[in-house]
Amino acid sequence: MAQIVNFSEAAAIGIHAVLLLTSHRERALTTRRISERLGISDHHCAKVMQRLVHAGLVRATRGPGGGFVLAGDPAELTILMVFEAIEGKLEDRYCMFKVNKCPAGQCLFHELTAGVNRTIRSYLESHNLAELAATGALA
Repeated sequence: MAQIVNFSEAAAIGIHAVLLLTSHRERALTTRRISERLGISDHHCAKVMQRLVHAGLVRATRGPGGGFVLAGDPAELTILMVFEAIEGKLEDRYCMFKVNKCPAGQCLFHELTAGVNRTIRSYLESHNLAELAATGALA
């Protein structure tokens, strides 16, 4: 089925992984535990988790009892922060056709795509991990 708005697999993994970490704050979770819970590749999970560590959203500890924990208060970490840690800055400008210059002279869908991106940005930045965890989605 076709979709107009679609997050990458890495962004979906990142958002779900930090939600798991939010729901299990009493202990660190390994990539193996996260990947098993999400039904994804351990290797892909490890790559995404390293991006989150690099962005400062997650802390990693090695050794027995090691794993990943949130680096901050879930009420202060927004979904947008997680998304941008994985995908880079969310731009308001977006070309549906992925060309540098529209052959029509001006983008036929500029207002639509800019509006959709603003709506998505607003939603992602106004919802935090604590709110998302409170839904019990991955408890």
